[in-house]
This record gives sequence, structure tokens and C-alpha cells, in this order.
Amino acid sequence: MATLFILLIITIQQCYGVIYKLNETEFNQMPPMFEMDNYAQCLNDPDGIYCSVEFTLVSDTPSELLTMIQEYSEYSLKHFNHTKPLYGVCLTRRCKQYYRQHKSADLKLVLEMCLNESLWNEYQLKSKVHDIQCTKSNEKMDIDDGDFIVAKLMYIILFINLVASIYDYFFIRGTLRTGNSYLMNFSLLRNSLKLVDTSDRSDERQNCFKSLDAIRSVLMVLSIIGHSLHPVIVLSQNVHYMETAAYESPIFKILYNGFIVVQVFFLISAFLLSHNLQMSLEEKELKGRDILERIFTRWWRLTPPYAVWLALTASWNRFAGSGPFWKVYVTREAIDCRRSWWKHVMYINNYFMDGTCMPHSWHLAADFQLHILGLIVFIMCKGTVRRLVLMILFIIGLIAPGLKVLYYQDIDATVLAKYESVRRLLTDALGFIHAPAQNNLTSFIIGLSMGLFVYHLQRNKFEISKYKKYQLIYYLLPFFVLLTVMASDTQYTEAPLSVYSRAMIASILRPAPAVWMAAIIFGAIFKYEDTYRGFLEAPVWKVLYRISYCAFIVHQAVFRMIAGSSLLVQSNHLYLAQVTLGNVFISYIMGSILWLLVEAPFSGLVDTMRSRNQQKRKMI
Repeated sequence: MATLFILLIITIQQCYGVIYKLNETEFNQMPPMFEMDNYAQCLNDPDGIYCSVEFTLVSDTPSELLTMIQEYSEYSLKHFNHTKPLYGVCLTRRCKQYYRQHKSADLKLVLEMCLNESLWNEYQLKSKVHDIQCTKSNEKMDIDDGDFIVAKLMYIILFINLVASIYDYFFIRGTLRTGNSYLMNFSLLRNSLKLVDTSDRSDERQNCFKSLDAIRSVLMVLSIIGHSLHPVIVLSQNVHYMETAAYESPIFKILYNGFIVVQVFFLISAFLLSHNLQMSLEEKELKGRDILERIFTRWWRLTPPYAVWLALTASWNRFAGSGPFWKVYVTREAIDCRRSWWKHVMYINNYFMDGTCMPHSWHLAADFQLHILGLIVFIMCKGTVRRLVLMILFIIGLIAPGLKVLYYQDIDATVLAKYESVRRLLTDALGFIHAPAQNNLTSFIIGLSMGLFVYHLQRNKFEISKYKKYQLIYYLLPFFVLLTVMASDTQYTEAPLSVYSRAMIASILRPAPAVWMAAIIFGAIFKYEDTYRGFLEAPVWKVLYRISYCAFIVHQAVFRMIAGSSLLVQSNHLYLAQVTLGNVFISYIMGSILWLLVEAPFSGLVDTMRSRNQQKRKMI
């Protein structure tokens, strides 16, 4: 009896198991995950209709193949959901017979009948179409009032830049006149010189922060490279390679585990905030109204380039091209941005991760919210009270991500590069664990505390030379960062981690990169050694850092356009390198243009207004 019971259990496990690996022969038994008819040929026909089709594989009768597909797709950590392929179908060629017979019918039904024929003939399966996006030959998109408003705003910005540049070149350059201080902020000539300026800062205490430019630039490039996997994933012809060999690549592992490195941005932002506030206290006492003034200044520095690109994303970007999946990845984002633009401008979009509108901008919202919190804590709290508040906030930030995992149970500890999530640009972990401001408190509090500590040491002429004997440990710190990133790879296991293990990872792994990077930054500030510092303080980083913010804003639009307009490709390591590096280059070129036309002029306006206010106060 016991033997029969054991056999029954084994049989049930085999019937309802998860398939982790398939050989090439078994894998090729499944319908392709992505398939694409010739887009250009289809729309060259006078009545051509091309549709992107998302559907679910189904069967009216028990099917061993469908069971295998479902069990293989169940391992979502490394596999696509092969039960829900994405095809590009020329309706008027591939489904010509069905379209002629059912011209008045819903196109979903026509496509479903067409797909059912091919799927049944080859795989004995059927389809259930649930989303289509169709493009007709000679189709023209309507330009609406919103598009006209955005166009007028863009023309105004370009016109002011042009007028300021002409004014500067013909009337100011080569003379002793300073010109209109507000208008001169829009001069392309001056902003071009400002872009490549690598001169030191006036205050020596801030001049020693040059290493931060390099760290932020490198991390921004790595972030863009990590995100650039999106077009590679959705356009892969050899999906089996992506699900096997690509995941075993050390470089690939670093990229898809790099989400936690974003914590370093929160560290640096908080560090500069607390250090600058301490320096401001040397000149005057900060009060409640200074909080509002500094919040507005922060909002003004972040928003102009962000708002301009958000407006273009919601309007004119959808006219920038076309392709098999253009409406899936570009037009759909424009629709979402029209609906949710106000959440982005108010920097609360990190709590509404339910759409496809610039999802990478969650980091800006979280940083803005934490910046406000940091201002309140530093200006309203003093001495022991401040230290107590910082300690409480750190504890909240430490336990909040773990509690989220415990509450929701079926959620990842960190953002994992699951192919299906990357394809749809949305994960539960991003919305519930990664994006909320409170879940990023630990790194931010470490940065605030470090800013206080460094300021205190600078005031007391701290000498680090007596600690030179620990240099070996310091040289190992970058490897500790790398090991922390790789530690996230422990989640990519065939046996799922327990909810308690995931809760521990969510709480402890997040602040770890910030701790190691804080030590590296501390050593660079106080000139602990010359090897790392020489690299981090190279003048070129200052130029790259200036345009990194704008490059970050635009980069996902670049990937979406590539994914929406390109054909399927054979992926390999060389192609991955080509695409990612090309995407970084294009993003930085576009970022440079956005910086020159928008970020530099509007940031300059803030500096001009501040300078005028300071002059008025001195006169009073």
C-alpha cells in the first residue's frame, strides 16, 4: 500500500511538474515565441494590413505538446511564457482567404481563424487572440491638439535658443558687455563651452568630490546597457540561446543583477544634500521656508528636460518611425503618457507602476521624495533628535522591503531580469519592492550620515595617512561590490527560495552596494590612494556626467523605437555587445542635444535667480 502511495505521488509530480531544460530537438517542437512576416512587402500592397498579434496557445483536446509548453513556461525565472507568443502577421497576405471571406468581421476573429489553421496543421494546437495592433498601408496618424501644443512649446524653446545664440555671437562675444543674464543662459555657444569645461570648483571641500562624477557616469552607462537588453530580447530569433547560454554568461549575469546598484545613486544624492546643507549653515540659519525654496529648486533642476521628453513621448515620438511592433512599444507608451503625465511631473509615478510610460523614471520620483524627507530631517531636527530620527528611518528602510515580501508572499526579493517581465517592461517586484521611496531609505540614510561625517572631518583637518596599512582592503572594495551584485544571482535557482529567504535578501542586499561604495568614495575624498582616485578624477568624467541625466531620460525611448521597428535577429554575444554599446552611444548623443537646448539653459536660470537674490540681500 505504501509503495502504491509513493508511486501515486511520483506520478502526480511528473504530471504537474516544471520543465527546467529542453534539448534542441524538444525545444523546436514548440511554436516559435516570436514570428514576423515581411513588414515592408505587406504595406507596399495598396490594401496591405499588418498586425502585431498576442495570443494564447490552447487546445480543445488533451495535448502533450501544450502540457510540455506550459510546464516549460512555468519556470519563469529564465524562460519566456511560450504559451503566449507574439507574432507579426500580414493579414492581407498570410490570411488572405479568411480576410476576404470575413471582411466585415472583427479582425481578432479573422486572425484567430488564420492562426488556428497554421497552428493546427503543424502543432495540433489553436490560438486565443487577446490583443492586436494593426497598421494599414498609407495609414496616417491624426495630429491632435495635444501634438500642436507640444510642437509650439518645442518651437518656443528652439526659438529662444536661436535668438540667444545670435545675440551672444553678434553683440556680446568679443566685447566687455555681459548681456542680459537671463537670455544668455540659452546661448548654445556658452552652453557648449560649459559642457566641455573641466575646471575645478571654487570650494576645495567640494572640489575633492570629483570622483562622484565618474561613479555616477559609470553606473549610468551600466544602467543603460542593462536596459538595452530589451530590444535584444523581444527580437530574438534564437530564443533557446537566450534562455540557456546567455544566462550562463558572466557579463550577462552582472547586467541582469545590476538593479540593486541603483542604490548608489540614492547614496550619492543624500551625501551631497547633507554636505551642502552643512555648508549653507556656515552662512545663515536654515528655516522652514528654506525647505520650500530648496524643494522648488530641486524640482526646477530635474523637471525641464524630463517634462520636454515626456511631452515628446506622449506626442511626436510616435511619428518617428514605423515597424512590425511599433504600436506595441511606441504608440502604446504615448497613450499611457497622455493619461499619466501629471504623476510624472509631480514625481509620484513610482507608486503607480501600472503602465508603460517611462517606467525607468521611478528612480527620479523616489529620489525627489527622499530629497524632501532629507531636507525636513536636517532643517527641522537638530543634534540628538536628528540622529534618533535618522536611526529610526534607517530601521524602517531596512525592514520595509522584507515586510513587503512577507505580506505579498509570491514576489521576488529584488527586480529579476525575467524575460517575460523585460518583454512587457513591468514586474511586480519593481512596483512593490524596488520603486517605493521607503524601500530605498537605507542607502539614502547612509548617504545623509556620510555627508555629516565627511563635513565634520573636513572641518577638523582629518589626516588619513595613518590608516594606509589597510590599503589592501580598500583595493578589494570594488570586488565586494561585484560580489554583492552576483549574490543576487542566488535567486535564479530551480528550487524556489522560501519567503523568509527572499525577505532577508530584500532587506539586507539592497544597502550592501551603498556601504561598499561609501567606503570607496570616502577614500577618494581624503586621497587615501592614487590608483583608483586617478581613474575616478579624470577630467572626462565631468563632461560625461553632465549629460548622463539627459541620456538616462531618453534611453528607453531609443530601445522602444528599435524594438518596434526592427526585424528578428540571431542573438549572440557579439550582437549583444554591438546593440548595447550602440544604444549607449545614441542615448548620449540625444542626451547631449537635450542638455544643450533644455537642461543647461533652465538650470542656468535657477543660478541667475539665486545670484540676483543674494545680491539683493547683501544690499539690504
